[in-house]
Amino acid sequence: MKRLKYIFLLLCGVFTLWSCSNNELPDDSAGHTSAQPFTIIINDSGFRADNDIQTRVKDDGNQTTFTVGDKIGLFAVQDDELVEEIKNLCLTAVDDGLGGINWEVEGDKQLLRDVSYFAYFPYMESSPFLVDDYFYPWNEEALGFFYGLVEEMMPDTDQSTYDKYKSQDLMVGNGTFTNNVLSFAMEHARSLVVLDLPKTKSAGGEFIDAPNTHFLGFNPYRMDDGTYCFLISYVRGLVGGYTNADGVIVKWLIEPRLNYGYYHVYTIDGGSANQIEPKP
Repeated sequence: MKRLKYIFLLLCGVFTLWSCSNNELPDDSAGHTSAQPFTIIINDSGFRADNDIQTRVKDDGNQTTFTVGDKIGLFAVQDDELVEEIKNLCLTAVDDGLGGINWEVEGDKQLLRDVSYFAYFPYMESSPFLVDDYFYPWNEEALGFFYGLVEEMMPDTDQSTYDKYKSQDLMVGNGTFTNNVLSFAMEHARSLVVLDLPKTKSAGGEFIDAPNTHFLGFNPYRMDDGTYCFLISYVRGLVGGYTNADGVIVKWLIEPRLNYGYYHVYTIDGGSANQIEPKP
């Protein structure tokens, strides 16, 4: 898959952010601010299998990369207080002219060194949750810092396209400065349900979804391998159905109970191994 590249074992992205008039960092050696290139490194450990066995989710072609237009929200904390000038500061991915991206800092803001950084994705310009009461600057871990946002912002039930799915994949991370490198260790603040459903043969002999495959009250994203992915943030029942070889509509129900950052593959009635032969 070209657009969706999720590595559930490991996702590591290195992005170069070139400072110009609006991207300046304090120079430690000179004791003043100087314009110079610096780098943002984002490490994402990906979703972990709830049984610690990576058996179904494949590595090939499932790596997620940030693209032009993606935005990250940035916060800074000093002495257990939010730094006003770096409160929900937006970093935007822009074309670097070489087939990659740079990150552009919003509003000519400068980044500081002697502070603690917290980042989240995707960026939200305005939300009832982006207020001081929803952030906890005395927490050293990203999930604790963003606790209000993680708990109150519910994922949309429509995740049927790549863009819709990606927009619901809330990630948070801590950041540290080393020389001119700002590094983040991102983690998923959602749980991932992977659905493996029965298949049937098309007229061309390819295996496709079973007849009348449907979902009630939610729309997951269909992967190229035929599985469906759906992000959740709390225990909820998921209901769907399909038509079997006898022409009978079969309904199924699952109730995922997963911690943040974990995924589980739910095999429904044999999953893709249940290859329904169409009747003549």
